[in-house]
Amino acid sequence: MARRRKKKSLPARIGEEPTVERRRQLGGTVREVLDRDAGGKATILRHKDLMECMLDAYFLSKHISKQELEAGMKYRKAWLRARHGIKVSDPSSLHVPVSYEDSLNLVFESERILKQADGVLSTAQRNAVIKVAGEDKRAGGTDMIETLGRGLERLARRWGIR
Repeated sequence: MARRRKKKSLPARIGEEPTVERRRQLGGTVREVLDRDAGGKATILRHKDLMECMLDAYFLSKHISKQELEAGMKYRKAWLRARHGIKVSDPSSLHVPVSYEDSLNLVFESERILKQADGVLSTAQRNAVIKVAGEDKRAGGTDMIETLGRGLERLARRWGIR
């Protein structure tokens, strides 16, 4: 009987550059320094995607402002938690849900954020924000991008994002 060989995966090598395909996707990659030695020389570098979602694409193309991006990301995280049950951590808060009650409170908080947004936005703005921030799709034409910008601006004002 032939002996089966275990397939080995290729390890990530230090100093290895991302492939050409990865550099073309999601707006490219940027180098991020993770650690430096005593002399200040970068010892560990990481390549990070430039865009996480379509909101980042609209921000990089200057269709939305920094405040509108923050409001959109807040809506996106609330949408993912409340509608899809995805555990999204909030980097702005130091509180990490440990217990079941904490994670349940985050879902209720996310529902509250979505209800606030529904109260502030018009139907067209709500549809544009859900399409881009919630479902990670393109807004559409120029008119829909402007509607998205107006909706995110309203959310930023409502939530006091400066």
